[in-house]
Amino acid sequence: MVFGNFDVNRDARATPQEAAEIRALIEDWGGEVSDELTGDVDFVVLGRPPVLPPQPPTSAPIEVLQQSVRLSEARQRYEALQSQASSTSVPLLNENRLYTLLGRRVSATRGY
Repeated sequence: MVFGNFDVNRDARATPQEAAEIRALIEDWGGEVSDELTGDVDFVVLGRPPVLPPQPPTSAPIEVLQQSVRLSEARQRYEALQSQASSTSVPLLNENRLYTLLGRRVSATRGY
């Protein structure tokens, strides 16, 4: 399972979109990536947690309010996954530990 924000391209900006590259690395290695933390999951790769901006005022545009809710829900899911993995003894890996497991070196220019 993969969740969180990653900085695969090493541009100092971790984004949820770069999680797709982490999933692809795992699949290229022969692994399967799950969207849920079930009993079949061998490890969870957690990126950085979603960053929560300040709470917008209720008068903010609906798009801003919706984005705030989405980020809050993503942060809650991140924390729940972290807690659930720990309580069920599923190993938690960060991006660098995944690269080590895959036998890749982290490069400042390519991300691995």
